[in-house]
Amino acid sequence: MASLLRQKQETQPLLAHRYSNKERPYRMEEPDTISVERDDGLDVFRGLCIILMILGKDQGNFDNMYSVFKHESWFSWHIADLIFPFFLFMVGSSIYFAFRKIPREAQNWEEKDKALRSVTSRSIKLFVVGVLLNVPLSGFRWETLRWMGILQRIAICYGCVATMFLFIHSRVKQYAVIGVLFLLHTSLLYGLVVPDCLSSERLSRICSAQSYLDTMLLGGKHLYFHLEYDPEGILSTLMAIANTFAGLEAARLSSSLRYVNQRIIWCFVIGSVFMGMEVVLVDCFPNHMAPISKPLWTSSFLFSTVGCSFWCLAFCGLWAKVTPKWVQPCLWVGRNSFFLFAASFLLDYAALLSIHVSHMPLKQWLYRHSAVVLLGDTKLASLLFASVFTLFWTLIARTLYRNRLFLKI
Repeated sequence: MASLLRQKQETQPLLAHRYSNKERPYRMEEPDTISVERDDGLDVFRGLCIILMILGKDQGNFDNMYSVFKHESWFSWHIADLIFPFFLFMVGSSIYFAFRKIPREAQNWEEKDKALRSVTSRSIKLFVVGVLLNVPLSGFRWETLRWMGILQRIAICYGCVATMFLFIHSRVKQYAVIGVLFLLHTSLLYGLVVPDCLSSERLSRICSAQSYLDTMLLGGKHLYFHLEYDPEGILSTLMAIANTFAGLEAARLSSSLRYVNQRIIWCFVIGSVFMGMEVVLVDCFPNHMAPISKPLWTSSFLFSTVGCSFWCLAFCGLWAKVTPKWVQPCLWVGRNSFFLFAASFLLDYAALLSIHVSHMPLKQWLYRHSAVVLLGDTKLASLLFASVFTLFWTLIARTLYRNRLFLKI
């Protein structure tokens, strides 16, 4: 009996050592908590942005579509105008989760140098892919090739915010950098004197600092469809960096709060603060000095899009918690968002818009012989056509997700 008791006492420490707190095979999780390694709400938000983007860009008839999918030409905004700022917001969130484990001490230059090379490589790849996607639109002519674009802006914002996060450790200094960019954009937008233009026209399409700088620095033939300005021009990109940084701060907040309910409440509160700042700018400044404009990326547009981003992040977090099965399509798309983004545009430019059938682009021919036959040339037919493309890319995302394939640039 004594020998059995000694054997039992000697065995217990071994079992305790084998299954320590960090290595225990079955560990109870506290309710309403999720891992900070991967927040499904962020992926759902990212996937929702891609789905809305495909619904907007793959309409059968852009002249006869629901207004919610249309882009405002200059002032104000629709839901379609929020998708790109939302995506920049999610890029910022990805930066935090990708690099937050890198030691912050100054002596860890080797790891930071490796991370910087990764950031530089990815930024260059995104920019080059964006330029290549513009080649078919330029008619394969170098002299009319558009330099800027959606992926190019993402590359610039990603590179700037990621580099700042890696090498500027103080959050106060990080906010100071964003403040300098904000002041630089605002001072150029309202203070730059454009030749042959009145001061009252400084926010107009032709006489804005955005149009002037794009024409001077990029060249008129290298702008979007040779317009007076580029929708993803140089000046507005300065302010778009702030949207990316806001996403980084949202991820930092999300990882610091343990409970899902806390994350949802704080995102809603912060979003409300930014929306209140937007209301003050639009309503309290005289003579509409701070209008909402996506092409100019005005301060009011910045505050409204950041506020909506926090609101949507709160909604997606709540959605993922309450009905996790219903968010699966958004989750599939969100895990391969960059690939689906680039692939959908590549399919358009390489096949659907370049190949012609019966003297019209293949995409238009498919619309005329499918949705129009069923519903006529109506807004519903245009939406149905876009929905088929959305379903197609969602099924591809599901296949990639089921096979654990997460493709990145």
